[in-house]
Amino acid sequence: MLKERRRQPRRPTSILGLITFDSGKSTAPCKIANLSASGALIKVGAPCEVPDQLSLYYDDPDVALQVVAAWCFVVRRGAREIAVQFLHDSIMQAQTGA
Repeated sequence: MLKERRRQPRRPTSILGLITFDSGKSTAPCKIANLSASGALIKVGAPCEVPDQLSLYYDDPDVALQVVAAWCFVVRRGAREIAVQFLHDSIMQAQTGA
């Protein structure tokens, strides 16, 4: 059995999100399969087309009507997924709605 090497435990999720790159000119829908304070596993259609640095936008599962935007970099690529690490000083949360 492999030893867990992550600093933060990840929790399973099924959150829809959006990744952006090329200064916001390119976007791709995604599904966040698991999430922690330090990173996420993201399901995408074509991982090879996603650059090493990107922004990830998703609804905060713990706070209603709050969107999280995080600058991150890819640490691993799979056939249909990428693992990203968040750059902590780049995580922003914004209230949405009324």
